[in-house]
Amino acid sequence: MSETRPPFHRRILNALLSTPLRFKITVPYLIVVIILAGLVTFFASKSFARTLREQFSSRIADASSQVSDSLFEIETCQLSSLRAISRTDGVASAVAGGDVAQLSDLVRPIALNSQLELVNILDLEGQALFTFHQDRESSTPSYVTSEATNYEDLLLVQSVLAGEVDELGDKFAAIVFVPWGAAVYTAGPITQNNELVGVVLVGEYLDSIATELFEQSRTGVSIYDPQGVLISSSLVGQAGTLATISTSTLNAVAEYRGERLITRTIQAGSRIYVEALTSLFIRGEPTVYVQGVALPEALLTEQSGPSPFQLTSWFLIATLSVIGLGFVIAQAIAVPVFDLLTASTRVAEGDLDVKLGVETSDELGMLSRTFNTMVDELRQREFMRELFGAWYRRRFARQC
Repeated sequence: MSETRPPFHRRILNALLSTPLRFKITVPYLIVVIILAGLVTFFASKSFARTLREQFSSRIADASSQVSDSLFEIETCQLSSLRAISRTDGVASAVAGGDVAQLSDLVRPIALNSQLELVNILDLEGQALFTFHQDRESSTPSYVTSEATNYEDLLLVQSVLAGEVDELGDKFAAIVFVPWGAAVYTAGPITQNNELVGVVLVGEYLDSIATELFEQSRTGVSIYDPQGVLISSSLVGQAGTLATISTSTLNAVAEYRGERLITRTIQAGSRIYVEALTSLFIRGEPTVYVQGVALPEALLTEQSGPSPFQLTSWFLIATLSVIGLGFVIAQAIAVPVFDLLTASTRVAEGDLDVKLGVETSDELGMLSRTFNTMVDELRQREFMRELFGAWYRRRFARQC
């Protein structure tokens, strides 16, 4: 009669139950440890990466705020210099009389002492009577008295000439493109006997502002025009080497108007940056221009604290240590059992001289002592059996 073969799941269970004891102990233990270590590593890595991103976002937001504050300080300095020029004795009369030589004698020392980059004095028609600007092509700071230039089309000049006054006063600021470079200008009136006689413009090149802001905030500073084209940046030597801002990003910047930073990834040279974009504020109001503040993307992995790779390595080492400990424990359990198995085999083969060494007081030690007691009893029974067997043989021999 043929033997019925057990079902597949029963054969699998029998195979598992037939594995060595040390594997029965260590394998489930190992599986649990690996699962726990993997879960801990995964969630710890995600949490750490999220913390890094939050710190990076906070840092770039602080840098953007610092740049805005520094730009406001630059405007304040320009206002101070503008007042110093417009209130200097003789300037108003020189403007009213069109005396360029006197204007040069009066304004040039103020510009040099205040290290102003751009100074323009205009008449009531918006025509330049005196234009004084720093020569950017010179290796050493030097100033050039430029030829007359027409500024009447500039909105800030028109506002001053029209005598406009808003909640911030009668002085206006804007980005101006002049033949010698793009600059932030502040314009104010020159009055004589409370009557407007001219306009004074004080400006600073955008490149100089970007460099100055970079030195204060240690972040890359860029300024873009309303079409998203780069005007000036501390990240590159020449304008136009950074990617133009996309239309969708420009729309987002215009929508939030400085209330929220819009970020994008850019490349300058061989480095990758994360750039936060917001409206450029002048006189405390958002303009159509865009201000960009950039930090190297590598800062995300250079922050203090362990990286996700380090966390994974540490958990791997811990897992291997736990596995090693589990193997030692399995050996401590399995070796006495194997010794008992070997001794039982010898007893089954008739060897009653077997004796197990008892080194512990736990259940395995109790089992070993019980086994030794059993063997001693078997040895005594065998001795008695042999003794009585010899006595019966001798008695039987005498009777015969």
